[in-house]
Amino acid sequence: FFAVKPSRGLLQAALLFAKHAKYSSPSGWADCGYAPKEGAYADVECGVGFFHAFFYKRSCEPVRIAFEEAGLKRLAAVQLDMCEWNYQGKDSCQNWNCSNVRARHLRNEPGSDNQGCLKQTVEKKHRSRKQKPWPPEDKRHPRCSGCCNDGEEKVPCFEEVDECAAQGPVNGRYAFVLSHSGKEPPRMPWIRWMQKQAKSHGPHATDIILVMWKEDIAKMKLYDKTKREVAELNV
Repeated sequence: FFAVKPSRGLLQAALLFAKHAKYSSPSGWADCGYAPKEGAYADVECGVGFFHAFFYKRSCEPVRIAFEEAGLKRLAAVQLDMCEWNYQGKDSCQNWNCSNVRARHLRNEPGSDNQGCLKQTVEKKHRSRKQKPWPPEDKRHPRCSGCCNDGEEKVPCFEEVDECAAQGPVNGRYAFVLSHSGKEPPRMPWIRWMQKQAKSHGPHATDIILVMWKEDIAKMKLYDKTKREVAELNV
């Protein structure tokens, strides 16, 4: 996920980039490359790779042109610590206390490792499982070493998230923006939960926006439940 201030210009720049950017296995989106990775990574052909190129590949010609045509200066994008905001298992998060996890990625069932952090609702169902107590967080070591990058090299993660969020207008208009690109139509079993979170800040304070290619939208008829939910929740 990512967060930005509301901006028509930024939306226009993203549309301009999408109009000309194509994905290819050898060189990524718009031939901007995969740095700091040496090659393709998971879901790079989807929104993950598209927005990484758009926000971080500052020297890439198609990105520069899209921002210039939209009348924008380049953004100073930063990344968050995945242990706190996109937890994916203890392998990347040594000496990490589960109470610090704010967002959990994908799998929510206990696996062979009984030290993995579960989603809170799932954790309640498995309280009987034997689990060693978590050690206090070791402040001497980075939460997630090498998780964040600036589009070219690995850099320290941005940690002043709450301070940054506090600068947003109390009565502002916000949105959850989702993206989907690929051969399979999207399955969104969590969309109602997201809608509940959106309404918790007021009935009209937060929108849910789903960005898709036209050809992918046409495939949604194969999954009537998803299509009905998207329409019902006004996504």
